Amino acid sequence: MIEDKNPIEELERRIKKMMEEKQTKEYWDDDIALEDIEVMEDKDDMEEDMEIEEDLDPTSLKAIHLECKRTENELYYPIPTGFRKLDDILGGGLRKGNLYIFGGKPGIGKSTFCIQMMYQLMKQKNNVIYATAEMKARDIYFKLTHLAYVFNQRKEFELNSIVPILKELMNRKFEDEKHKEAKKVYDESTNNFINEFKSNIVYTKKTEEVEDVVKKYPNSILIIDYLQKMEPKKICQSDKQKVDEILEDLNELKGTYDVPIIAISSLNRSGYDREDKLAFFKESGGIEYDATGVFSLTKDEEDLNNKKLKIKCEKNRFDFGNTIVEFELKFYPKYELLEDI
Repeated sequence: MIEDKNPIEELERRIKKMMEEKQTKEYWDDDIALEDIEVMEDKDDMEEDMEIEEDLDPTSLKAIHLECKRTENELYYPIPTGFRKLDDILGGGLRKGNLYIFGGKPGIGKSTFCIQMMYQLMKQKNNVIYATAEMKARDIYFKLTHLAYVFNQRKEFELNSIVPILKELMNRKFEDEKHKEAKKVYDESTNNFINEFKSNIVYTKKTEEVEDVVKKYPNSILIIDYLQKMEPKKICQSDKQKVDEILEDLNELKGTYDVPIIAISSLNRSGYDREDKLAFFKESGGIEYDATGVFSLTKDEEDLNNKKLKIKCEKNRFDFGNTIVEFELKFYPKYELLEDI
């Protein structure tokens, strides 16, 4: 397990900094002195807690209490996804050390949804690891940077005057002046986006290789695209056993590195038109038991213009009595962009 920064060392660094500042000033005012006393008291309290913890059985309630005190802000504060109603359902957002599954039939928009979530998480200064066994890394890069290009022109988007160039980016062809001019705006937007935000895109089918990246960037959010295409560490005899082993690898990963994991899953064909889809997640195995949240993505068959994506919560360990279990996102196909309604 990756070790956290020693809180005592952190406080000692703050105290040292204060002492250096004191030497450069003629006097301290009362506020500065009070802050200094509070820092010293924090240090004493932490040292006392750590001494007590050393003598405790790590499974005792007291030891767990002290661990929660030391890490409560880091581990349990929810991370907003950027989709307002999804965050409401999740009690504020994603939590470290938890697994969230999003499933639907092929072509429904699962990857589009997760790539936009990646963008929105990055905008909040989160490092996101997107592990894909389906799309090439460069395809995800183009979809991600095209989103940045669209979001950076919000006023133009509302006026429907942005020139979409995702198809041109994917094909590397810009034949008319309109698209060539749009490419210049895209290039500037992309440079700013890449320089300001950090994330990783990994093309792999092996959970072991995903773990290597998480180990390198432990304070990240992991997205798996998609579950049934991954290869677990153990050799399996059946598809169901394979999914169970993949989930076992992911459970070990989230437990070891305290990362939130978002995984895309396919559905069995028999579940496409069923209201209750939890049992129809393909080769579901332990999905309904291991995941904190399970969501199904569908579209209304009567929506001929493909304007809405429906998301239904099939399971939620953090519902907090929330009555919202289903919501819709407006979909703009030519931009591959989703928006809260």
